[in-house]
Amino acid sequence: MWEGSSAMAFYSYTLMTAVKSVAAAVLAGAVFALSAPASAQNGPGDRTIVLDSLTVPEFAELFQSAGFATAVQVGPNNFPMIEVTAPGGGTFYVFARKCAEAGEARCDTFELVAYFMATGVTFSAVNDLHTRSVVRSTIMLLDQTRGVVSTKLLMSGGVSPNNIGHHVGVFLSDSDKVISAIAPGVKATVSFEKPASGLARPAQGALHADLDDPVLNAVGLNAPGFSGRVFEAAMADR
Repeated sequence: MWEGSSAMAFYSYTLMTAVKSVAAAVLAGAVFALSAPASAQNGPGDRTIVLDSLTVPEFAELFQSAGFATAVQVGPNNFPMIEVTAPGGGTFYVFARKCAEAGEARCDTFELVAYFMATGVTFSAVNDLHTRSVVRSTIMLLDQTRGVVSTKLLMSGGVSPNNIGHHVGVFLSDSDKVISAIAPGVKATVSFEKPASGLARPAQGALHADLDDPVLNAVGLNAPGFSGRVFEAAMADR
């Protein structure tokens, strides 16, 4: 999925379906094309689509093109973020990282976070979910009531649109598996308060970005869907 860098030129294209045409408009403004190595070229004009950054509105439009609802908001540190609701009802957040400046800056790192109701969820349950339910994402308990599934999308150096679709799709699939598999039991007997010794609570600082009042997804039988395959399919073959 990763491409080497050489001569750079802007690339635009159109897609055949209504869903793909929306994503194409976004990518046209964010994409640059790099020459493939001579051994990989099919002809003199061969080019591969590569993205090394996105603005938050561009990322939001990619989700919209796949049928996800989005709301761009001001997040931690005054950088914009996206609240995203999947067709299956699951809500998650996209936090912009490593941006040149606040506002409409291009960003090459994004943190994706799905919050879930964690009351009664034990650390042993989280460890078990890491073992049997997660492909790439991290599960954390932030306090006695909030947990998260999170991952990062790293674009520095260049990635293909298909890579974005796969990476985000795996995060959404992980969120589906984890949040639907959670069965709250006995509350963990571990304090999340800062102890007298000055040691930090277990999850403190684990997230680069965090919200005071996020949408908490229900767990277990009441868990919503995150529609990972829908997003991955919409981004395929760009």
